[in-house]
Amino acid sequence: MSRAYLRRSAAVSIAINGHDWRSRLAITRGRHLIDFSKVKREAAEVETGDAVEAELTLDTEPGTSAMRAPDGLMASAAGRADHAPPAG
Repeated sequence: MSRAYLRRSAAVSIAINGHDWRSRLAITRGRHLIDFSKVKREAAEVETGDAVEAELTLDTEPGTSAMRAPDGLMASAAGRADHAPPAG
């Protein structure tokens, strides 16, 4: 991945011990981090403090993101004034 691309929060697919998920890289104090919650650690059978090998793949598929609206949500809200963002 290019340095210019990594300055933004890159969408990635992450795989650890056969458990994979989509997320975005977080950038804190110049370090690139991934989310690895307790639920994800348990699914990957990893304990806090374990050394792991992670495979990260740039997620370039259109319309995919770690923050996707549930199926049908946007379609059901389309055209409804009561779901418009507040002014101001």
